[in-house]
Amino acid sequence: MGVIYTRTAIGAPLRTPPTATERGTLLQRFYWPHHQAIEREVDALLAIFDHCLILDSHSFPSRPLPCELDQDPDRPDICLGTDAVLTLAPLVRRIETFCTARGLRTARNRPYRGTYVPHKHYRTDRRVSPVLIEVKWRPSQYTLSRRR
Repeated sequence: MGVIYTRTAIGAPLRTPPTATERGTLLQRFYWPHHQAIEREVDALLAIFDHCLILDSHSFPSRPLPCELDQDPDRPDICLGTDAVLTLAPLVRRIETFCTARGLRTARNRPYRGTYVPHKHYRTDRRVSPVLIEVKWRPSQYTLSRRR
């Protein structure tokens, strides 16, 4: 959906697309300061521990939203997003084992793929280990409706 959303998750208009100037202002005010703060935290943890685990956690609906690329209705309970270079495979296996032992179905990079890594460390610093953990909502936890 991009950095600056212009539509809701069900495709309804949210706002008019920003002009190039508005986009730059929004990025400077919100996007870059947020990412720079995370980068500083990662650097501080690396200085102390020489390693940093980034747990990028979210939740996702039981049924695909219209905006999602993966429209497969058969969704796992837990989606584990990984980075091909930085994510530690043993960590992912341990999370999968933990979930499976509790009756939860997991999938890697499905319905979402990848994970968050600060730009400075992206695929360059193996001391940074990111993993995305997405938890599926139960159907009774939400109602999706499209307003007309």
